[in-house]
Amino acid sequence: VCSSDLARVGYTIDVCRGDEAWNSSQVWYLPFDDLDVAADNDIAYWSWREWYYTINVCNFILSRTGNDDSQLTEQMQRIKGQALFVRGLAYYNLAGYYQNPPLITDYEDYSSLEGLYGANSTYDKVFDQVETDLKEAISLLPSRDVGGEWSGGRATCGAAAGYYARALMQRHKYSDALTDRKST
Repeated sequence: VCSSDLARVGYTIDVCRGDEAWNSSQVWYLPFDDLDVAADNDIAYWSWREWYYTINVCNFILSRTGNDDSQLTEQMQRIKGQALFVRGLAYYNLAGYYQNPPLITDYEDYSSLEGLYGANSTYDKVFDQVETDLKEAISLLPSRDVGGEWSGGRATCGAAAGYYARALMQRHKYSDALTDRKST
């Protein structure tokens, strides 16, 4: 995941658009604080660009892993789980920032302009994909305890379950989120 989206721009978009924080660190972020950022502002589209770059990489990995997880080695299952987790996280944030972003889940779609510049999806369709990705990631990723040295700095099944529950709650599926928490 690109650190500029999570560390600089993600912070600005997530925190500074509310009244509980004010970002005084960089003058070019002040329009975000004032909720007066122009649509063509370079920083405003950084998160869009970086999340779609991330999705492209995840789609490439997923295009190489196939649909039958039982045929994958343990290491390949973990790599696929990481790609699903990160793609789910990317779409979770894109839907949160932009409401109805294009949904690109097939790496082959990047081979044409029609696929690359597809129509916007609905918020619910994007969150359906987020839930699907995170639910499969839960089954493929190890726990922090089992993952050992491999899991240092990487997503675990617990991280995937946490974001899966957040996605469910975002859509007001509170009882499903509670059930999920109890089952993981």
